[in-house]
Amino acid sequence: MQFTDVTYKVILKGMTSSEEKDILYGISGSVNPGEVLALMGPSGSGKTSLLNLLGGRISQPTIGGSITYNDQSYSKFLKSRLKSNRRLGLLAYIHLLLTNLPCDSAHV
Repeated sequence: MQFTDVTYKVILKGMTSSEEKDILYGISGSVNPGEVLALMGPSGSGKTSLLNLLGGRISQPTIGGSITYNDQSYSKFLKSRLKSNRRLGLLAYIHLLLTNLPCDSAHV
């Protein structure tokens, strides 16, 4: 997987006007077959947004840059092939999976 100059903006709609806010700007990187990608950074730095983008969970016109998988541009067809062949996977935060348990019951 390769991602080059990835950008992601959201549109903040107010009562009288709208404003674009950069969430990701100029992010590039690559992950080779057999490698694992881990992102680290402070809260609010865009880690989850980048992973959601790379995993195809976000598809809006406010996305820019290039994301390729084995030199193929990302598409709905490629997304279905990646998921069916288990070539791409995202692990959600554990607290999203254990929403019905109190803090002291979630032993990980």
